[in-house]
Amino acid sequence: MTWLSIDEAPEDGTVIIGLVNGDEVEIYWTDEDRHCMLAYGNAPGAGTGFGRGWVDELNGLVVIDPVDGWKPKEEKP
Repeated sequence: MTWLSIDEAPEDGTVIIGLVNGDEVEIYWTDEDRHCMLAYGNAPGAGTGFGRGWVDELNGLVVIDPVDGWKPKEEKP
């Protein structure tokens, strides 16, 4: 299947497959304010709010890198 434009991806919380740095990642869109998971210590960007955007379904982390395309997640029978 050809990758679709991320500009046309559903932004209703539907889990999709996103192409991030050449990897297929299950992601979903959220309108909630997202925060860096490194809220402690002196890490650059720790606790930074990112606003609306993509979240990695597997671990709940903010997707900071560009999502280069998407395709529907295939449901298992």
